[in-house]
Amino acid sequence: MLRLLSALLLVFGINAHLQAAIEPVYEGSNGIRNSVLTVCLQCHAASVTGAGRNGATSIVNFDTYAAAALWTDLLMTKAVTERSMPPAGYTPLNSEQRAALVAWQAAGFPEKAAATATTPQQSDCLFNWAEASFPDYFAPRTQSQSVPPYYGRLYPPGTVLAIAFNKLLYLGPLSAGAVLELGDVATFLSRAGCN
Repeated sequence: MLRLLSALLLVFGINAHLQAAIEPVYEGSNGIRNSVLTVCLQCHAASVTGAGRNGATSIVNFDTYAAAALWTDLLMTKAVTERSMPPAGYTPLNSEQRAALVAWQAAGFPEKAAATATTPQQSDCLFNWAEASFPDYFAPRTQSQSVPPYYGRLYPPGTVLAIAFNKLLYLGPLSAGAVLELGDVATFLSRAGCN
């Protein structure tokens, strides 16, 4: 849950400024491979050999999803936890790139963005229902924000109601700052009359 919290905070930004974020998926023009792993690929690409690998073992590569998926635990340990990769002499990962790796991990290291089962109109209908039904918790009304795979709203002071992976998620005072998975979106859409 802590990983998901980090991902939601990255996506919705508690400073209420949504900026273009790195998508927590391997593929895509703004995905992990093109936005983060390009740094790692200087040494960890199948096409790099010999001294060019800077001591990296020849089997640890990130140039395809299948190869990268084998080494996600190592990647998280070395690049995020220890910050020992990339090694000295190479451009280090910045905080946005490290946060994107945490979000990718929280999402289960997906290759591509999952198809969303709800339309933005259905999601907004659900958020509007929550605001009308629970005004003490979801006010004032805010504009929905989308950074795949998340779609949601940020309410002051730091409450988030979001949809991701076909689940309704809550973060705020009622959960003591922890991310709660409230359940399947389909259940809430039905309850709110937003089908």
